[in-house]
Amino acid sequence: MIAPHRLSVVLFVFALAGCKSAPAPAEKVAFESVCDARFDPVMKQGLEEKKRVAVEGYLDATKGFMTLCSDTCQLALYPDAAKQGAPLLVNLKVGDDDARMEELPKQFSAADVKVHAEGGKVVRAGAHVRVSGGRLGTKATNDCQLVDVDRVEAL
Repeated sequence: MIAPHRLSVVLFVFALAGCKSAPAPAEKVAFESVCDARFDPVMKQGLEEKKRVAVEGYLDATKGFMTLCSDTCQLALYPDAAKQGAPLLVNLKVGDDDARMEELPKQFSAADVKVHAEGGKVVRAGAHVRVSGGRLGTKATNDCQLVDVDRVEAL
């Protein structure tokens, strides 16, 4: 049998292990600026460090963007509801928690896409959202996208 004082220490350690630290605040960035070189990842001690950004736009879920969708799905984010201009690719993990996308059926349409936003809201393709995550890619290679998305806010 475990002594009461040792049990409390063990429970305290498990409680700490279960706590998630909040991510660093993301810098709010205008859609047209998110792919600027100042947000390119930098190398620190041999590791790529992504800048955290928050960008507003309109979700799109065309099949062309979601051909490979297993544990992570790629959606497009457009600067306006009319889907004008080049989209920003947004990678969302699959799941039922906030900032996750529900698993899609084998045969799906954009109407099947459900993204869990802050506060228990569920948004769909066409929704106006603010997405926060790490900015991957570079301006020079014109391949910027958001990864490690940890916050989706319905606007």
